[in-house]
Amino acid sequence: MLARMEFGTKKRNIGLLVACIYILLSYIGKQGIIDERLHSLSLYLLIVMCTMSFVFLGRFKLVNYHAWYITFITLSIISCLYALDINTAFGSVYNLIVVLGLTLALTWVINGEEDIGKILVCFSLSGFGLFTLLLATNQLFTTDRLGESLFGNANYFALIVMVSLMSSTWLLLYNPGVKKLLFALCVASEFYLLFLSGGRKYILVSALFLYILLILKKNKKGKMEVVKYTLVFIFIGIIGYWAMFNIPQLYNTVGYRMEGVFNIFSGEEKVKLPEDQIRQNMIIYGLDFFAQRPVFGFGIDNYKLMYGNISGNVVYAHNNFIELMVTHGLLGLVLYYSYYIFLIYKLLMDREDATKLRDFFLAFLICLFPLELGIVSYNMHFIQLLISLGSIYLYMKALKKKTGTLLFKV
Repeated sequence: MLARMEFGTKKRNIGLLVACIYILLSYIGKQGIIDERLHSLSLYLLIVMCTMSFVFLGRFKLVNYHAWYITFITLSIISCLYALDINTAFGSVYNLIVVLGLTLALTWVINGEEDIGKILVCFSLSGFGLFTLLLATNQLFTTDRLGESLFGNANYFALIVMVSLMSSTWLLLYNPGVKKLLFALCVASEFYLLFLSGGRKYILVSALFLYILLILKKNKKGKMEVVKYTLVFIFIGIIGYWAMFNIPQLYNTVGYRMEGVFNIFSGEEKVKLPEDQIRQNMIIYGLDFFAQRPVFGFGIDNYKLMYGNISGNVVYAHNNFIELMVTHGLLGLVLYYSYYIFLIYKLLMDREDATKLRDFFLAFLICLFPLELGIVSYNMHFIQLLISLGSIYLYMKALKKKTGTLLFKV
């Protein structure tokens, strides 16, 4: 029995290494840096290793995240039966299954809270590694938004940098000494990447994440210092605002785009950016589509077909709420976001956490609500990976309370 446990632990250590390689290659596994096929290879290798562990060792562990996501996949499969385009719908289900495989594999490699911390360190250093490589290969400064040519989508680039920045921010706040200097360097470089990408929502959500962490942070007496950290946050915000509008390179990538956000709130329609007008129209059309089939929707990934029939542009909703309302109906919307609320509630009830992982996941989940007004995330690998990590963390806390150990059973 002991030998079997040691063998299983070694396998999980290798699995954790492969998981970290997959994360790293998500950042640097692009044409112009290294062979991007290595990225897909690392993902499928991780899933295969998890599958072999189940087949040969009989080890398989589900957390409540997987029950929720399997239910969501089941609802998505059912929606294929009445979708406008069945082929499009079933193709999207495949992406959900890959996400499920990734999160199952992650459950297999995580053996304790320390491993979750290692994953976050990997995210942090991967973002810094991307910055270093882009700088070394003279690809950091481009005529368009950073990430548009290299990743094919500046918003995807901004998303993965945001995940790195969130990880680095958390590590900076909760690590002492020399490590704090390292993660401060990561935060600075990743913020710079984010500004060059022009990703407005990712910058604003990263700032919100920082603020939530600050107000959750307790002093040595165990008390929160909301006023103090609010002033710190305002000071940081003023510096960021000044940089966006006074440094030409930053203004040309994100500053003028941020003006569009301010104009929306000020009601200055005449200076609204064209892309903002398009996103607004997509929401209006989406609400009209939802009104036609409010309960079950039109089938997974079929928003883009309906919007394409009207606009000629076949594209998803760029809003997770609207996308789910149109494709899965009210049933899918409630199913999906009820789990977010469940996790947030569980994390709020977790008052004893020496690792501070609770603060990371609580801040991350709260930030998903404003973030998903501008992205479709139900099939995004990194978003779902972090949600599943939050579920794993809560599972381990419950296991510790029950058995006195943080380790998954073999």
